[in-house]
Amino acid sequence: MPTTLNQQIQNLAQQIGLDIKTINSAQGDLSSLTTTQKASLVLAINELKSALSQVAESVIDDSQTLSTKTWSSNKIVSEITSKCAEVKSALLGGAGDAYDTLKELADLITENKELIDSLQELAGAHVRYDAAQELSPEQQGQARANIDAASDTEYQQTKSAVGTLANLTTTEKTNLVGAINEVKGLATTAKNTADQASTKATSVETALNTFKGDVGATDTNFVAVYTAARDGE
Repeated sequence: MPTTLNQQIQNLAQQIGLDIKTINSAQGDLSSLTTTQKASLVLAINELKSALSQVAESVIDDSQTLSTKTWSSNKIVSEITSKCAEVKSALLGGAGDAYDTLKELADLITENKELIDSLQELAGAHVRYDAAQELSPEQQGQARANIDAASDTEYQQTKSAVGTLANLTTTEKTNLVGAINEVKGLATTAKNTADQASTKATSVETALNTFKGDVGATDTNFVAVYTAARDGE
């Protein structure tokens, strides 16, 4: 049976009602909006956009770094790129274009592994001065021979030959150099004293010779001279 015009209009009205119901259900109750604008979604969205713009203007600041602000996405990308370049430069240490990636460096190490192992073996065969090192008696002996150094036994023998510093009769008893310097100081003082005594002895001798010249001969028989004078001889 053909649908009447009245029925078609009823169907249309019913469909429109259902669609509006769906739209109303999808958009929700506008009175529940937390924005100031509650009359329409457009006004509410515009209000929200305006608030977000104000937040962006107060929070985004590319000129400084603060805990209360952030950089723009452009600034963040720029800083990340710059720091990545710095890290790459630090890792590669100015390596040339042929070795400016970790893969190329890894390949280079792999290709020269035997040479690196040889260098490590060579380095391990040398006496270190920057860290402790375990050496066999033979290695120790060879190392001492290479630098003409005394062994501990030789050192102890020398130490025994030198004697115990505490037994020194000098005031200085902690090292030989100090004791020798002390003895040398005493010797120098003694020499200076002897030189002064020699100078004084020379002066006395000179004075005595002068005195002898002034006195004259001391072997004259003054009694005989007196007797001769007395007896008129």
